[in-house]
Amino acid sequence: MQEVYLELTEQGFIAGKQAGAKGAKPGKAAAGQAGKKTPAPASRPHTYYSATGNPIIVGRNNRQNDRMTWKQARPRDLWLHVKGIPGSHVIIPLPEEQEFPDDRTLLDGASLAVYFSQARGSSHVPVDYTHVRQIKKPGGARPGMVVYEQNWSLYITPAEEDLRRLLASEAGSE
Repeated sequence: MQEVYLELTEQGFIAGKQAGAKGAKPGKAAAGQAGKKTPAPASRPHTYYSATGNPIIVGRNNRQNDRMTWKQARPRDLWLHVKGIPGSHVIIPLPEEQEFPDDRTLLDGASLAVYFSQARGSSHVPVDYTHVRQIKKPGGARPGMVVYEQNWSLYITPAEEDLRRLLASEAGSE
């Protein structure tokens, strides 16, 4: 949660606490603190397991989305996101010999993409998927923002029982 607050503060969406001491001018750091930022500990994305036992990794905020897409995912891994609607990046790690996951894992990943988006509860939701190597980050783009040209799309209405099973399969998260 602190990661989301920090991101919103940095982007100017909300006013944050000033780093200065009492009496310091707004926007000025206290003596000895100039230029020093204490990095917040990085939170980890959440990992769920498909019906066939394959891991599915879900970012829960823009910083996690960026970190998992650009630093943790491999170019051959599959990336999913609800089309045109804010939501989580979903990564399905793939072994070298596999180009796509089994159908059940793909559908489970798409269901999680819908669940962790503003389309939650909607039906017939388009979910785009592509390999991580096809994703680009525009220069100067906000965290979590990506573009892609080559993709496939699924139209999905997540089943309640599938979502319950997936959410119950969550592995160690913070």
